[in-house]
Amino acid sequence: QLLHLCRYMSLNAFGTDSFLRYQIRTAMANIKRDDEMIQQERIESLTFDELKAACHSRGIRSVDVNEDFMRRELHQWITLHLTHSVPAPLL
Repeated sequence: QLLHLCRYMSLNAFGTDSFLRYQIRTAMANIKRDDEMIQQERIESLTFDELKAACHSRGIRSVDVNEDFMRRELHQWITLHLTHSVPAPLL
């Protein structure tokens, strides 16, 4: 399961279980910090490339979709993650 989660998150999937857990925890902490910054600065302030990168890193579809879709999905992710405390791996 750790291998699948690492691959899904575009992380290096080689190493011991403890190393894979460390990578996942670090990536999740980075995403949470990024979510907090995006929430403070507002999603509307993101450029298209920043928006696309943010969506990609969270597993939100970012190919062949319009900008409004990505902004709505990212807003929903941040609301669930920060406001409702839904763990990122469940999102």
